[in-house]
Amino acid sequence: SARVEANKMLVELVLQNLITNALLHSPYGGIVSITLDNRLLSIANTGASPLDQEQLFKRFATASPQTPGTGLGLALIKQVCTRYNWRITYDFIAGQHIFSITF
Repeated sequence: SARVEANKMLVELVLQNLITNALLHSPYGGIVSITLDNRLLSIANTGASPLDQEQLFKRFATASPQTPGTGLGLALIKQVCTRYNWRITYDFIAGQHIFSITF
């Protein structure tokens, strides 16, 4: 378990956006996993190719041409993480998109 002191609505926004993205952008039959270990939250989902790290957390940018969106969700997540001095990272390992937040 982990204890986080932050605005409840902002934590909800972060979780909702990360989980929704993982569900929406997984292929049919794909896998979504959520792991909370001490001070690390990871949300992973099956994917075909890595996202564009240059565009990932920019407002109104899309990190993948196959999955268009408004480009606001990850930008908002990044702002919340910055506000609370949390670190968010993205990796693509073994066919999995992995977003991790260290708090």
